[in-house]
Amino acid sequence: MKTKIHNLMKKIFIVSAFVIAMNFLVSCAGTAPVREGDKGEEGAPLPVIKESDMAAEEQQAQAFALFNEILVLSQQDRRGNRDKVVEHYQKIITGYPDAPIAQEGYLRLIDMYLKEFKPPEKAKALYLYKLFKERYPESHLGDKVEKNIATSLYRNKDWEELVSFFKPHVNEFIKTGELKSSLHMYLYSEAKYNLKDYKEAYKGYKIVIQYFPQSIDAKISEKRMVEIEKQLKQEKDQE
Repeated sequence: MKTKIHNLMKKIFIVSAFVIAMNFLVSCAGTAPVREGDKGEEGAPLPVIKESDMAAEEQQAQAFALFNEILVLSQQDRRGNRDKVVEHYQKIITGYPDAPIAQEGYLRLIDMYLKEFKPPEKAKALYLYKLFKERYPESHLGDKVEKNIATSLYRNKDWEELVSFFKPHVNEFIKTGELKSSLHMYLYSEAKYNLKDYKEAYKGYKIVIQYFPQSIDAKISEKRMVEIEKQLKQEKDQE
């Protein structure tokens, strides 16, 4: 029995140490506060950051202790302890915002809302995304958080929300002509395609092919463009 407990604690320590080592590389840039009383979607209040006098190192230690508790709860019964795990992540991101691991907390809590709740807690995930972007605009985890949300919206065929989610990227492209990833324009076009806005989708797919010709998204875009051409021809013939 002692051996099993020892092995479990050793495993928790190794995993936790790895997470901390990775997240100390994360920049803590951006400290724009969220005002108490601000409202997110459907009128729900956004989490309020508790500005702390503690140094980042001390915040990290406190956050790390909570993170260890999360690992233990997950090992015991992830589903049964889900709400407790959510509570711990909320404590990390609101109570210790300058701890590098807080940014990982956002990523994991957003993933929980999208993957471990049926139906997904989309509104809560989007609240957290807004707060994350305000506080850590330069975080290297930003792309991953964004991709996870977009993937969930796509998987759940939430086309209107997907258009809204990527509209800022499309507007930025129109203004600058720069596109850092095929994902933004491709999923925006997919949403437009499924909303039967074929002309707008066609333009988006064409841009994906032009900017990322070797990508998988480009290959799918080519097929979509053929389908759209057929659809538009049929509509024209029926006029």
